[in-house]
Amino acid sequence: AEAASYDSCVQKVVTLTEELDRLEDARYTAIDRQLNHLSLARSKRDAYSHLVKQLRLPCDASRRTVMLSCDVAKYYSLPRLRVSPTSQVFSTQLRCRMFGIVDEKTDKSVLYVWSELSARCGSSAICSMLHRYIDSRIYRWERPCSLVFQFDNCPGQNKNQNVMRFFAYLLLLFPNNLESIQVNFMIPGHTKFSPDRHFAFARNSLRDVQIESPSRLEELLAAHVSSVASHGWRNLSS
Repeated sequence: AEAASYDSCVQKVVTLTEELDRLEDARYTAIDRQLNHLSLARSKRDAYSHLVKQLRLPCDASRRTVMLSCDVAKYYSLPRLRVSPTSQVFSTQLRCRMFGIVDEKTDKSVLYVWSELSARCGSSAICSMLHRYIDSRIYRWERPCSLVFQFDNCPGQNKNQNVMRFFAYLLLLFPNNLESIQVNFMIPGHTKFSPDRHFAFARNSLRDVQIESPSRLEELLAAHVSSVASHGWRNLSS
């Protein structure tokens, strides 16, 4: 009996040792995975910063390259009043979306504003706004030019087949103006770039302003934020 009890204790020690080894291996695997993730995020960030610096140099290659960073801001809840109304007045607030496009060469942005009553914030809306932006500016760019798009990693808005088909459509629509289109995506968890800076500037400018409706939001963006032009969704065609 004593020998059987001893063997049982030895087996428990062996089992615990194996379990600890497995946990140690899992810990090192998780650390390696995280280090690889950080290394990839850093390389992506460095490539993005390097490309922006190259675009702002006065050379022939930068003149023929247009880099557009695009992102969707967190929604605005309207109305935004100085005195908060009770829930008996507004049971549900209206959500307004903003889509920002930043020309990295000039660091100028355009904001497209629309409410949830007009359209959803999906790939069709993103393609419509990109089409309007490019169609209104493509004839001012050097021909033929290369378009570089920088997006975050949202599959519902930009990382999907609809957006990729739209880029192929652009090459067919403007064969004499566009030479190529390159699409870059940020690493999940590391998606802060130029549009977020412009969104923060817009939000800070409207922090203490009363906003009653989406049309009022458009007017205030155009009046208070000099680097941002506001365009209403009602003028867009999908």
